[in-house]
Amino acid sequence: MKIKQIGEQRFLIQSDKDPEETYEVDLAMPFCECKGFYYNKKECKHIKLAKEFVKNHLP
Repeated sequence: MKIKQIGEQRFLIQSDKDPEETYEVDLAMPFCECKGFYYNKKECKHIKLAKEFVKNHLP
């Protein structure tokens, strides 16, 4: 799964089911474009992955 930073707190997270699909995550809100976040309004796996990326790769 690939993660690409596209803004200070914005990321594109590659879908683990479909490598051609990505979801935009904004940690400032927090928000994710995935259906899980849309329906549950809870932190999804994509938000968790973005947070982990920040923790491990950014100062």
